[in-house]
Amino acid sequence: MENFKITIIHHNDLDGIGAAAIVYHAAMDSYNGNVDAKFVSYCYNDASNNRANEALLEAAVTSRAVYIVDISISEANIDKLSNIYKVPSARLNWCDHHASSVKWLQSIAGTDKDLKYNGIVNPRR
Repeated sequence: MENFKITIIHHNDLDGIGAAAIVYHAAMDSYNGNVDAKFVSYCYNDASNNRANEALLEAAVTSRAVYIVDISISEANIDKLSNIYKVPSARLNWCDHHASSVKWLQSIAGTDKDLKYNGIVNPRR
């Protein structure tokens, strides 16, 4: 049986690493351990933006699921993750708790920049 390929892009702090671990273990449970995961850490201010963008572009073709955890996507950060739009919405999963993400999502709702994804963006959780 072929492994279920996933890409997990996570913030490079403790809650981001913890969120990535939770996603990985949930995927392992869901697919009976048949998971091949690629972890990509992301920092808002350094060259990891390029790694995250390369990973998104690769994942759009090779991964069956892409998880973005603990990363605030906002007007200021979306250009750093420009390849996020290339991942089909059925495979893009985003979990975040930053208020800036909610504000940004509300500002683009119904526009051509509306981000299609599965997941939870809730600053109260």
